[in-house]
Amino acid sequence: IASASASPEQVVKLWSASSKAYLLTMMGPAGGLTSISFSPDGSTLAGGDLSGIGRLWNVATGGLIQSYLAPAGGAMSIVFSPDGRNIAAGWNTNVLLFDAQRGALLKTVTAGKKSGTVVAYLPIGTNLLSGNSDGTLTVWDTASWAPISTYDQETDSNGIGVTALATSTDNTHYVYGRGDATVVLA
Repeated sequence: IASASASPEQVVKLWSASSKAYLLTMMGPAGGLTSISFSPDGSTLAGGDLSGIGRLWNVATGGLIQSYLAPAGGAMSIVFSPDGRNIAAGWNTNVLLFDAQRGALLKTVTAGKKSGTVVAYLPIGTNLLSGNSDGTLTVWDTASWAPISTYDQETDSNGIGVTALATSTDNTHYVYGRGDATVVLA
């Protein structure tokens, strides 16, 4: 289990899921984390921060492995691909795709009209779901990065749009959070 905190600590803490025992603390960024995600094998933790920087930490040692830089500042939502080879980041109006080992930016895809993009891989690994504060949800083909479908009904309540995403492990459902504190299962 991992948790991230903003000020005053600005750290990431790890606990054992089975024993609930505290394991270690990793230093987070000065600006605070906006998302955290475990690698598929559980050995690495990724975190995206408010300044457009993603980081990878070794779960066993707490050591920093790699950093990922967005083209400029802005909150970064970050998630591993199901095979662990890539990291997708929602950043401003875009989805950024990074090589997980090298940290190289591989692809930039425009995903919305407003700053505030969140991402979640479908477990099958061939599709990525992005949500934007403009109220759009898009399913992307990760081979071509072409949109497969876009959904924008009932996602932009009060003009705040999609703020969080998750997918079911059996690829049958996704859930999104809206800026009006509503959670929707689709």
